[in-house]
Amino acid sequence: LIRTVAGGDCAAADAVHAHGLAVDSDDDLLIADPDRVVVWRLPSGASGPGASALDVVAGILDVVAGSTVEGPATSVALRRPMDVAADGGRIFIADPAQHRLFVVQDATLSYFAGTGTQGSPVMTDDSLIILVDDEGPSYLIGLNKSDGQNKWKTERTSRVSWSSPAIVTAAGITQVVCSSAGSVDGYDA
Repeated sequence: LIRTVAGGDCAAADAVHAHGLAVDSDDDLLIADPDRVVVWRLPSGASGPGASALDVVAGILDVVAGSTVEGPATSVALRRPMDVAADGGRIFIADPAQHRLFVVQDATLSYFAGTGTQGSPVMTDDSLIILVDDEGPSYLIGLNKSDGQNKWKTERTSRVSWSSPAIVTAAGITQVVCSSAGSVDGYDA
């Protein structure tokens, strides 16, 4: 089943350039929109002709300058929100233009982690996992979801890739799998 939830007849749809998508704990669709420099929310019941329920959960609509500071999520400027993930009441936003990962909780945006990442993060029950494949140091890192502290870090051969890791369970073994720059590598999760 394929249906349009933002676009077509949806009011404000001409404003949406969906890049990263996630579903939050209320089954609302979250949309990272790097062109309008915001993260949108489309409530689960709002779709179809005439739907106009898109609202901004992070960023300031059409503001592309300035640096993000912590504060009310709709009063701070993101630079290029490329991806979004949801975990319970938290929304994680990857903003590679700032080389940062932010978290929105209770309508407040705050710095979570990062020094730059090209791919999208993935989550396990207790970790946020980020792949950084760059000309300089390359690594796979697991951050504690509760406080952003480094749980583990695995160095990788230097390479350039914009790949996102995947969590895969095969034969009862859960691994973080990275398909990047011509290789596929698995790491214990």
